Amino acid sequence: MFQSAKYWLRAVLLSLLMVGCSHGATPLRVTEQQLNERLEAQYREPRLLNLQLALGASAQLYVTGVTLDLLGDGEVLYRVAGDFDVEFGGTALTEPVLFSLEARGTLGLVPDERALYPLQVAVERFSIETDMAAVHLPLQEVMGERVAVALEELAIYEFSEQQLPHPEAVLALAIDSGALQLLLDQSKAPQSFE
Repeated sequence: MFQSAKYWLRAVLLSLLMVGCSHGATPLRVTEQQLNERLEAQYREPRLLNLQLALGASAQLYVTGVTLDLLGDGEVLYRVAGDFDVEFGGTALTEPVLFSLEARGTLGLVPDERALYPLQVAVERFSIETDMAAVHLPLQEVMGERVAVALEELAIYEFSEQQLPHPEAVLALAIDSGALQLLLDQSKAPQSFE
């Protein structure tokens, strides 16, 4: 069932791109390399995510890197790296612990912010680099899902006003293997991506 829905969605997006292009719309193409170069610049300073855990404990996650693999058929593989510490009542219970996450999802554009956000993120792998079994096992189950939820609230890529001067001109977004395309109304869209 999921496979047929995926193919149906792809057919609809391709139809929109083809119909739109034939009626005064043009695609704005952004490659995977362009996205990852911009992400590298955006994550030179870690981004902080606060997560509430059970029994009054909290974790502060510092996301230090995100890379995307555009898989096609609307799918994105997210690779997230960073570290976290666990606190209880304002007291640190752990030293910073490295983590990594791999998840599949898609991307959505929020036109008012000129930003791409992760959508429908499903964790495939979450690992914590510590030898402390008491910390490792309980957190590995909980934190992967919490990181995925928090990731959906974090702008993954922000277009400048020069790149996307008229975000209201975006008609559709399609994710192909190695690139994504924004279908733009030609009367409002720039002619090329810078």
